[in-house]
Amino acid sequence: MTSYPGNEPDAGEGAAAEHTAPITPTPIEPTPIDPAAIEPAPIEPAPIAPVEEVGYWEQQAREQQTTAAATPAAPESPWGPPPPAGSIPPVAPPAPTYAVPPAPGANPYAASYQMVPDHPSATTALVLGLVGLIGGFLCIGLPLFLSPFAWVTGARVVREVDASNGQLGGRGNGQAGMIMGIIGTVLLVLGLLGLAAIFVIAAASSSGV
Repeated sequence: MTSYPGNEPDAGEGAAAEHTAPITPTPIEPTPIDPAAIEPAPIEPAPIAPVEEVGYWEQQAREQQTTAAATPAAPESPWGPPPPAGSIPPVAPPAPTYAVPPAPGANPYAASYQMVPDHPSATTALVLGLVGLIGGFLCIGLPLFLSPFAWVTGARVVREVDASNGQLGGRGNGQAGMIMGIIGTVLLVLGLLGLAAIFVIAAASSSGV
């Protein structure tokens, strides 16, 4: 073996290598395992959750919720939600009305004025009052005997027209006949008193002679 300078073996290392014996590995025999000696680990059963008892009404509520979830939602109405049961539906406001203009030349108040029939005795009271009062001055008191009838008839006409609640007219004629009947009756009474006084005076003067 060629040796180079600086690579010569050390004398101590060579001696140690010569005295070191080779190490032989000792084989390890496996220990036999008895299967009967192995105890299996105990298996604990899993806890069982208690079953919740569901009543009849709860079952019905769950079925309704399931049905409602499966039913598609109805489209929203453009007129809003329907009113609840038992409520009064809103009433639509009435449509505006427009008055028809009267024809040219017509009386605009004729449509609003309703003709009411006059009392049958209204004209009679007026005629009796006129004849009794005016005829009393022209005929020297004889027609004044009609004035009490004009007074009674006119008063009855006014009373019945007021009690008709606007169903009868002619109150003005009845009132005019009543007033003229009162005046004619007063003049008649004064005339009768004057005639009585004249007869008394005449009788007294004739008896004195």
